[in-house]
Amino acid sequence: MRRAVYWIGALLLIIALIVLIFGTAAFIEEHHWPFNQIWGGFLLLLFALVFFILRRQGTFSGGMTMPGKAVPVRPKNYRQIALYAVSRAASPVVLMNRKRVEDFSEAGPVTQKGIRGCRDFEILDGGASILGFHDHPDEMWVAEPYVAIAEHCAAQGWMKIEGPAS
Repeated sequence: MRRAVYWIGALLLIIALIVLIFGTAAFIEEHHWPFNQIWGGFLLLLFALVFFILRRQGTFSGGMTMPGKAVPVRPKNYRQIALYAVSRAASPVVLMNRKRVEDFSEAGPVTQKGIRGCRDFEILDGGASILGFHDHPDEMWVAEPYVAIAEHCAAQGWMKIEGPAS
């Protein structure tokens, strides 16, 4: 829902800028303002807006690296799932809101409350995704090669597997 509102807002802003430029072109010409500089400024603003949108989605900033196939899961105990996935990885990397996390203690950010309040969460084994979510923990997935982690967590009652890999 948040993503749809974001895209609608961005689209409306772009349309408003285009209407503003073309709607005021006659006024600008009447007053002999430097139309090419105004047009250049508009294009610069448009480029900045597109860049910002792409960056927010992670295209330029190392965002979520979705695996080829993922198993949808419904987590219950976010911290236990995360700690188990970290313990099973050869070289674990935990990203919370695109920032690397090193502290897995109770005082660190990898807690039930910390993960619940997170927008982007991902655990990698080196460069390969193990599990993660975007927007909300209820959208969590586990990469197909790591389905054994999902099965173990489900057996422990920490999550529920919602379907096959897709």
